[in-house]
Amino acid sequence: MPNFVDHIVVVDDASTDRTAEIVEQYRSNPSRDGDRAIDQVPAVGSQESAVKGKGPAAADDGRLSSGQASDLSDQPDGASDAVHGPRSTVHDSNPRSAITLIRHDRNCGVGAAIATGYKWARDQAFDVTVVMAGDAQMDPDDLPAIVAPVARDEADYTKGNRLFTGEAWKLIPKVRYLGNSALSMLTKIASGYWHVADSQTGYTAISLRALQLVNWDQIYPRYGVPNDILVRLNVYDLRVRDVPVRPVYGIGEKSGIRIWRVVPSLSWLLLKLFLWRMKEKYVIRDFHPLVFFYALALTLL
Repeated sequence: MPNFVDHIVVVDDASTDRTAEIVEQYRSNPSRDGDRAIDQVPAVGSQESAVKGKGPAAADDGRLSSGQASDLSDQPDGASDAVHGPRSTVHDSNPRSAITLIRHDRNCGVGAAIATGYKWARDQAFDVTVVMAGDAQMDPDDLPAIVAPVARDEADYTKGNRLFTGEAWKLIPKVRYLGNSALSMLTKIASGYWHVADSQTGYTAISLRALQLVNWDQIYPRYGVPNDILVRLNVYDLRVRDVPVRPVYGIGEKSGIRIWRVVPSLSWLLLKLFLWRMKEKYVIRDFHPLVFFYALALTLL
C-alpha cells in the first residue's frame, strides 16, 4: 500500500476462503513497516474487498465515537433488507495497530461488508475511506487519483470510471460492458448525478462528512450497493466525481454475477430508489414542484 494509507481493516463476511486466517497470521507476525500503516479490508463470501482509511486514526478521546448517522425514514423496498443483520466481532480495534479484522457471524453480501467497514471508519474519524476489492481488478496505482479529490475537499465521494479509457471496449467483456452501460444510464436518472458513469465500479473514496450523513444500516446489501449509495449521497447534495481508472480483466477472476439476471433486478431497484429520492429530497426535506411534474407525467402515461 502507498505510504499515505494509515489503516487496513479486513471485514470477513463469513467467507469460505482463508482470508481471516491469513490476516491473523499477518497480524501475529509484524511487517517490516511495523505499525506505520493502518488499513481495512472486508472479505465478502469467497472474495475479498478492501477499505482503506486516510487521516487521523481515531477520535480525539481515542475511543470509538457514536458517529452521526442520520435516520433516513421510509426506505425504498429492498434497500433496507439486509444490513440489519450480521453480528460483528472486532479483533484488535486499537487504531494504532497496523490491521484490524472484523468478522461477520454470517454472510450478508458485499453491501453489508462495506457498511461495516464504513461505520468502523466513521467511528474512528478517518478523513478519507477507500474501498478496493481484493480480486486484483482494482489497480493500486490508481489509488492516489481516487483519494486526491476527497483529501483536497474537492469532492465528498469519488469513484473509478473504467469506461473513460479508450481501451475499455477492448478490455472489458462485451456483456459486462453493455450491462454496465445500461445500468449506468438508469443510475444517472435514479441518482440525479448525470455526470457519473460506470455505476457498478466499487473502487471509491468517501469523506468523513459523507460517512456521518448516510445511515449505513439501510443501504442495499448486495450487488446494487454502489447504485444505492449514489442515490443517498444525492439526497444530501454531496459532491461526486468520476476518476479514470484502468480496467483489469482476464487475470483469472471468477464472477458470480449474471448480467441477464442482474440488469432486470437492479432496474427495478433503481426505479424504487428514484421514487424514494423524489419523495425524500423534494417533498420531505425541501419542497420542489419538480416532483409534481414527474407525477403528472406518470399519470398521463
